[in-house]
Amino acid sequence: MPRFSCRARSVAAAAVVMAGSAAIPLTPLRGLLAGVTAVAVVLLAVGVLAVRHYVRMRSELSGLRQISDVVQDALLRPVPERCGPLRVHARYSAAESGARVGGDLYEVVSTPFGVRAIIGDVSGHGLAAVQMASDVLGAFRALAPHEPRLEGIGRRLDSFVATRVGEFSEKFVTAVLVEIHADTETAELFSYGHPCPLLLGAGKPQPLDDSNTVLPLGLLGLADDWCPPATVPFRPGDRLVLYTDGAIETCDEHGLAYPFEQRVADLLAADSGELLDRLLEELRTHPGGQDHDDIALLVLEHEKAPSSGTPDTEQVNAEPGGSR
Repeated sequence: MPRFSCRARSVAAAAVVMAGSAAIPLTPLRGLLAGVTAVAVVLLAVGVLAVRHYVRMRSELSGLRQISDVVQDALLRPVPERCGPLRVHARYSAAESGARVGGDLYEVVSTPFGVRAIIGDVSGHGLAAVQMASDVLGAFRALAPHEPRLEGIGRRLDSFVATRVGEFSEKFVTAVLVEIHADTETAELFSYGHPCPLLLGAGKPQPLDDSNTVLPLGLLGLADDWCPPATVPFRPGDRLVLYTDGAIETCDEHGLAYPFEQRVADLLAADSGELLDRLLEELRTHPGGQDHDDIALLVLEHEKAPSSGTPDTEQVNAEPGGSR
């Protein structure tokens, strides 16, 4: 209920007095006019107060929204448009209404060991998942430029997530870690319980072997052994498509999932940005897509190294659902 100011209370009191005076039987017509006038004054005062309250609330909500946008952009920063020999394209769609980020995450960084990337999905939803995703991204950004081995990043992220479990209800994080070696034209990958990427080369999309998948981050302590990384050819012109499970688990009313791999094959001729735009739009409009999980899509496209004088890394800003 609006909190009335002293001036507003005075106006209302005057209106009540006028309404009371209208009861004095001067003449029927004058009494009627006085009563109508009093009611009009009261309604006008209430209307003015309601409008002022509405305007103030809109201003406060707008300010909170701007703060929220800044915080969410800080959690999931724009990835580089170009990183070493790679072109990078990303799209994100959060499940929570009005949110721009959720429990999915991705990052791409240039390091002395090659270009390194992560895509992941925190178990659970809500603010706790967003916080865990933010923490994992921060840890990856800190580790990637300094940890010599990709496996070492995975083990340290696992320990980090395991120590955070007591603070959140979210128990684990699925993820794929990627390291691109331009000199040998190969890509090294570790999958931690996460959907394996698609390799787009000269032929149809090739799902990468998932036999090297290990338990999600936060649960590696339960495993008895450790799988070596998968190493695949990654030549100029090749593309790696990484995604979260929201892209393959969006189902219609009959339980039929969106045919993600087939649609990637159908859209193979499209450039990477258009490919992700089409996929995300189809996922949103797929029957049942209105209630989809968080969706993150990331393409690493191998091209020739940038020419002399061109920065290796360029940041690109975009809205979720556009290039990010």
